[in-house]
Amino acid sequence: MLPHFFETKGIDQFVLDYANRSMAGIEFLKNLPKEKDVQVGVLDIRTNAIETPDIVAGRIRKVIALCSPIASP
Repeated sequence: MLPHFFETKGIDQFVLDYANRSMAGIEFLKNLPKEKDVQVGVLDIRTNAIETPDIVAGRIRKVIALCSPIASP
């Protein structure tokens, strides 16, 4: 559903929480327009479990495989 908002004026950034779903469904990010930004949650804040650095790094890798990371100003 989110891709339908890609061309909406006034929306420049999307904030998404995918860690609690094992990053399922993030493939649409490969079509994110270059002028849009995205923040993707890689920590599951809905559980008391503490993710290992390897799990968090794997989630980050999944995201950057689909859209390029940029440095914040």
